[in-house]
Amino acid sequence: MKSLLLSRRLSLTIGLAALAASPSALAEPAPTQINIEHYAFGPPELTVKAGEKVSFVNNDQIPHSVVVQAPNGETFRSKEQLDEGEAFNVVFSTAGEAAYFCDLHPGMRGKITVTK
Repeated sequence: MKSLLLSRRLSLTIGLAALAASPSALAEPAPTQINIEHYAFGPPELTVKAGEKVSFVNNDQIPHSVVVQAPNGETFRSKEQLDEGEAFNVVFSTAGEAAYFCDLHPGMRGKITVTK
């Protein structure tokens, strides 16, 4: 009886370890994230599929903003100031190239290539 319990515990432990090693099998994919840190977007260039959500997250201690010029000509704007820890999300519906920048710090720029 003890041997059977030990065997079941061992099987359960191995099964849980396998799940922990591959969490992507259970979890939905996270949105693609662009971090704002040290007056820069990271990564500055990114490729995503149409319909995929892109999250801009301010990890800086100072406010930033995000302005995105989408491939279809539409412009998306975050609120005037994203404080530390705040995010702004965009979903692109059209393939092409999107440019983005911080309205508060014009030297902060990046590009997103949207594929089908």
